[in-house]
Amino acid sequence: QERALGVLHATKGETDAAYDAAVARLLGEIASATASSNEVSAPPPAALLVATHNRASLEKAVESMERLDLPRDCPQVHFAQIMGMVDNLTYALGSAGYNATKLVVFGNLREVLPWLLRRVQENRDAFGAQSA
Repeated sequence: QERALGVLHATKGETDAAYDAAVARLLGEIASATASSNEVSAPPPAALLVATHNRASLEKAVESMERLDLPRDCPQVHFAQIMGMVDNLTYALGSAGYNATKLVVFGNLREVLPWLLRRVQENRDAFGAQSA
């Protein structure tokens, strides 16, 4: 019998909470390393790509960065969303000085359409954020 390799949460709320906790933990590690690093050439112990369309998760990440005194342009922290999804949030992050990136999906339509439809299905709540 095969065993599950990861944790599957029962609800979206539990999934979001686990994601937010992981982001907070990595931001804490980055902040600790930044504060204690005396050697300029030392490689960072962690880097983080906050890849979510969830407004609340983005806000929590930004609040954590502020609380931890991480600069908005911290080279170890980047935000990313798929082009065409919550563009307003990505642009707001970039305008505020955060490292913000858009994922541009390309390829054969037959190959990328199922993937894109899955992302839309997973992020239905994000489309409400477009008008907010």
